[in-house]
Amino acid sequence: MLRATASIATAVFVALIVAAPSSLSQTTHKKSGPKRPTAVGAASESSPTKAELIQAARDAAADDMKTITKYRNVQTARVCSARDVATDMYMPHNPEFARCPKEGHRYNVMVRESYQEKIACPPVPTAESAWSVVRLSEDRWRVSSGGRSWEVEEVSSHQLPENKLVRLSNVTLSVTTRGGC
Repeated sequence: MLRATASIATAVFVALIVAAPSSLSQTTHKKSGPKRPTAVGAASESSPTKAELIQAARDAAADDMKTITKYRNVQTARVCSARDVATDMYMPHNPEFARCPKEGHRYNVMVRESYQEKIACPPVPTAESAWSVVRLSEDRWRVSSGGRSWEVEEVSSHQLPENKLVRLSNVTLSVTTRGGC
């Protein structure tokens, strides 16, 4: 009985192995869902070329600035109050060491102050091989290089985007910087 069950299991296993490759070759792989972005290759006549898209990103990046926060020490004059005189640890025994020996006395203090500074972003690469252009939709592309990316969209004359506009010979492109410098 045990031998018969083992031989049946072996036969079923061999049949599955032999049948599996033939059934896989007959299946068709059909993808469904949204289209994935594709790299720009040969473009149609109406859409901008890869070089034009890269130039639009370069033009938009030419005047990109980023804001950074910096800190500096500033000397500030303070005036002693009655409370400062009362709480000074050297008063009244050692007034020569006291910061506030009497009310109305002035003393200087270093205070850390923050300020904003705008700096230009580093220049983008000039070699076209350093750039990647991916088509997102019929009239939108993602152009990226060196960790920075831009979304470039073809716009018509009646659209008014709030992004940077780059006018090329035959097309107007709206460029949005993604991710900063």
